[in-house]
Amino acid sequence: MSTICNKIDSRESSPTPVFTPEKCPIQENETPATREEKITELDELIRSMYLSSKLHIDIFPPAPEPGQIVIPTGGLARCICTPYCTKELPQPAYRILGESEEDNRWNLEKKTEEEILQDAEDIIYKTYMDVLAEKTRKSKKKTARQLYNELNS
Repeated sequence: MSTICNKIDSRESSPTPVFTPEKCPIQENETPATREEKITELDELIRSMYLSSKLHIDIFPPAPEPGQIVIPTGGLARCICTPYCTKELPQPAYRILGESEEDNRWNLEKKTEEEILQDAEDIIYKTYMDVLAEKTRKSKKKTARQLYNELNS
């Protein structure tokens, strides 16, 4: 039986560790009875390990009711057995919009005629200033403010 050994390089900066594997616990001259004892001992250890671990029961989040607006979040749903459970379930995660969110999303505020006219004036003014700025860029002689003052005088 040969052993493998990686020696540390003569330089101190080399981080290569020394590795010497242990001998295999199953020896070639071991009797079948000894092997059976080890196998039963290992089975008992594995059985006790599984008995000591807690069984996790997956609890899926509730399904949305028909007609509810559902927005997928792009991930997997998490188990809801406890608030801190981090197990991911084989189901896509989604967010259900509540009544107040849905109302805020679809309700539009009515504008008065004055507000509509003010918005229109703002749009016309911005468009007018954009046209003046474009003319100024082409002529490069007068600024947009000078052209605006000339047109209004």
